[in-house]
Amino acid sequence: TIGKPLRELNLPKGVVIAFVERNGEIFVPDGDAVLQANDTVVLFASSGLVSKALNILEG
Repeated sequence: TIGKPLRELNLPKGVVIAFVERNGEIFVPDGDAVLQANDTVVLFASSGLVSKALNILEG
């Protein structure tokens, strides 16, 4: 997932990335945002979707 825009990750419907922390800065990503190594991602999802989202994000 590193280097891909969030819109291309095909996260399950119902998963919402609330914000990303990068180098001490927090931002709300849009679909064009690209995750980088060591980013901290906070997401909202039902318990059944969390593991699926993590598998995609940890790629």
